Amino acid sequence: MNTHYLIRQGRTPSLRSKIAAGIICLSILPSVALATNTQQTVEAAYAEEIDALHIAQQLTDSPVNYSALHTYEELVEELYRIEDQSNGAVNVGPLIKNMTDSGEINDGLIDIDTPQVNNRSLRNAVIDTVANDNVPGLGNLTPNNIGRSNLGRNIMAATFGHGPKKVVYITQQHGNEFIETEAALSFLRKLGKTFYPRIKRLQDEISLLMIVRANPDGGEPDPERCQMKTPFPPPNSIDYDCAFYRFNIDPSAGTLPTDDEFRGALGVGYNLNRYHTSNLDRPIRPVESQAMVAAILAFQPNYVLDMHGDIPKVTCLIDESSITPVVPGLLYDSNCDSIDGSKINNISIRDMAEFIGNNDAKAQRWNMETTKALRFFGVQVGRHRQFNENVEIRNTAGDYSQMTVDGEPVHTMLLEMRNLAPDADPFISGMNFSQSPPTPKIDFALNGVLGQRNLFVGKIISEIVMMKGLTTIANNSVSLGYGDGGYLAIPEDTGFIYQFTDLTLHTLGLSNPGPYLFPLCQFEPCLTGE
Repeated sequence: MNTHYLIRQGRTPSLRSKIAAGIICLSILPSVALATNTQQTVEAAYAEEIDALHIAQQLTDSPVNYSALHTYEELVEELYRIEDQSNGAVNVGPLIKNMTDSGEINDGLIDIDTPQVNNRSLRNAVIDTVANDNVPGLGNLTPNNIGRSNLGRNIMAATFGHGPKKVVYITQQHGNEFIETEAALSFLRKLGKTFYPRIKRLQDEISLLMIVRANPDGGEPDPERCQMKTPFPPPNSIDYDCAFYRFNIDPSAGTLPTDDEFRGALGVGYNLNRYHTSNLDRPIRPVESQAMVAAILAFQPNYVLDMHGDIPKVTCLIDESSITPVVPGLLYDSNCDSIDGSKINNISIRDMAEFIGNNDAKAQRWNMETTKALRFFGVQVGRHRQFNENVEIRNTAGDYSQMTVDGEPVHTMLLEMRNLAPDADPFISGMNFSQSPPTPKIDFALNGVLGQRNLFVGKIISEIVMMKGLTTIANNSVSLGYGDGGYLAIPEDTGFIYQFTDLTLHTLGLSNPGPYLFPLCQFEPCLTGE
């Protein structure tokens, strides 16, 4: 059952007090499996055919209070407060050790000048991916900028532990996917309580590098601006209210014709999660991605967990005969063929090695063990398989699975917490410079974020996953048995919910805002009839 039926306003204070006391409380999760009378009515009435309207009813929630989220300055202040209260267990600072404007060395956590790549410092080797490219003017070319955002903010990080098993956690590469960053603060506070035996054990077994808000500019709460503008605004239109950019903020992004593999929004910014290049064989243009790649290559982790927000997904069996185009070639609608799997997932997980055409059984067992308790208590967990290998999904954090550390590939996992509202808006994802004049490439993105109860429950689930991810590694549970450890038994995501804003309806000339259920069923095959 969807978790927004679980949390009631009257119960919120007691749950908050448990979390503040450092207790990860699974006791609230069994209620997730209990249906309300309203939901039971919906299930009974539409047991034969479940469409997007009835699924989307699960998303009803109160708006997020953006002022309660951490601005960049508040985030930095809170991280240093956590360090002060941890008695040395948690160390906080800028991700990258750099020279400051006054000529001093900052308190950065990762040295990228000493490690060498082909007789070049790692810092310069990362810059070379841009400097030696056909478009040397597009992307960061200033070595000392690595570690700062495009607007000059330090990318912040924390370290914990001195154990042999090295782990990297990344939050908020996409600025509007903020739940894990908010959860990370509570999680780091818990790691500072080393008087608890289980935390002390983690300290002895794990060395954690946590990159907190990898996209400081795009992740800054600001209801006065939007993730991106619609490419064809109608006359006299006004911007709708939202906060956060999915991408970094770089007006030069995608503006030159030879940047053939540009991923982002033209003139807005780069999609940071498409520029992880562990082999340094393709241009790493965004400065924030340069910092993540350099830090991970220097740190040499055994495990990487990349934490994201997610669109509202389901795991039902799609009725393929119901698939119809909404925006031909881009967006479709469909129905579930039964109630089974039509509950919207709380989280989806991926073995990120699949992004580059591989499978990693150890990463899959890590996925399974990390989410097993959640699934036992009724939290909706989906498994999102990568259906096709194309340039769009290259250079995600799954690229690190090509690295070998301690004789094994780096085990990579993607966690996507339900976070994004289903409002789909068009944006210019690049230009087709082969046309004269160049023509825009149009894509769709989900602009808004889900509500307050979703944020509250999502933080609880995220903290559990963060802690369980470490304890699974510390207890060597990822090495037990053979095969995927049950990972492939987790239901596979089959569709996601989206709808249109009034502005987008006007832009597209449509009359029905939705919601719609986009079918993921093997992606191209189910849409082409192959």
